[in-house]
Amino acid sequence: MIDIFFTFCLGILSGLLTGLMPGINILLGFMLFLPFVPLDPLCIVLYGIIARIGSQFFGSMAVLYLKIPGEASSYPVLMELKNLKGKDTFRAVMLTNIGSLVATVISSIILFIVLFYNFSKNIYFPILLKLSIFWLLVIIAIFSNRKILTNICVLTTATFINFYPEFAAIGKTHAQSIPIYYFNTQLILIIIFVSQLLWQKIPAASAQSLSRDKTKLELKKYIGKISLHSLFGCVLGLLPQIGATISSYASYTFERLRKNTALDKITASETANNSAAITGWLPLLLFGIPISASEIVLIQHFQKFNLNFEFLQAYGVSTIIILCLLLSGLIYFLIATMLNQKYYVLFGKLMSKKWFSYLLFLFSLLCFYLINSYDLKYLLIHLVIFMPIGYLLHFFRTDLLAVVIGLLLTDEIYYTTYRAIQIYF
Repeated sequence: MIDIFFTFCLGILSGLLTGLMPGINILLGFMLFLPFVPLDPLCIVLYGIIARIGSQFFGSMAVLYLKIPGEASSYPVLMELKNLKGKDTFRAVMLTNIGSLVATVISSIILFIVLFYNFSKNIYFPILLKLSIFWLLVIIAIFSNRKILTNICVLTTATFINFYPEFAAIGKTHAQSIPIYYFNTQLILIIIFVSQLLWQKIPAASAQSLSRDKTKLELKKYIGKISLHSLFGCVLGLLPQIGATISSYASYTFERLRKNTALDKITASETANNSAAITGWLPLLLFGIPISASEIVLIQHFQKFNLNFEFLQAYGVSTIIILCLLLSGLIYFLIATMLNQKYYVLFGKLMSKKWFSYLLFLFSLLCFYLINSYDLKYLLIHLVIFMPIGYLLHFFRTDLLAVVIGLLLTDEIYYTTYRAIQIYF
């Protein structure tokens, strides 16, 4: 129980940091505190989901208070800020908080029902379908921006690094088959992702003045819309890698086509992305298939310590999961609602300072160095090699999804493809 409480607090901290700080995406926020999470599969899963909820919850707060999107799915809120006037901004804060809370409740209940009744027992999930999801992730990584050739080169290079031990052992006897050097893929990701903060220009936080006096929310008017877009996000959250972002834009577009107000559009987009953030974990929990970058990291972490998802079969596990998710949603709601605006402004100014990025970079490396007992030379070699690579990725504006899939998923894609050929051909 102490481990679960500690993990819960880490998830809350990661969710706050990820949602509010510009430049910190959910994958980086997930990796920063992952080494501190107890080596228990339930704790690791809880940490991932709670952190994910927070990143979606506070992404809108960063926009509404500081005019800086904390994560990609909050850009619809940024686009509608110019259409908010006077007390509408504070109403938007409250409605997005309520929408995110309702979305958390609805999607958590759906997750609980699916896990409790163990629907996966009656579902035949052939290897070809699993393989198709993996290759869909590769295709998304290639076409996620217009730099297709660059993304292919990144995937190829990351694959070579991933399979380096096998390449190094070619043509050698058994006594000589040990490669000179092994790369740690998770340490590579930490260096590449966190080093982006050192080179990117973080916009200075500018406070948005909010008025709270005599503000009517007209909650009855919005509760139906909030429930509808919660269910909408639950479905779109199953899309590999882009579920939360797509659901946010889809709900925003839906309300825009109906020519509704800016408050309607903001509430719909934030509600949908928060529900999608939770149901997006279903493929991983039911079938062990990751569909987002942070889930790929989680799978790699599981494999590193020989963990599996059999813990979901234990009595009461699904109840613990839903209770933790509901409690985290309530805590996020209270923090987002009760904290005064000046604390958000202060926090935003703090995180926009360059020295904060340097401290975060050093903190992340120190965590991996101490917790994994790495040799200092081992860490320095990684820095010398992958800091310049990280800069090149930043300079050419490369989508880091290709890096994640190349480093962490190519071996599973390869062996799954090989098994599929053996079975079906």
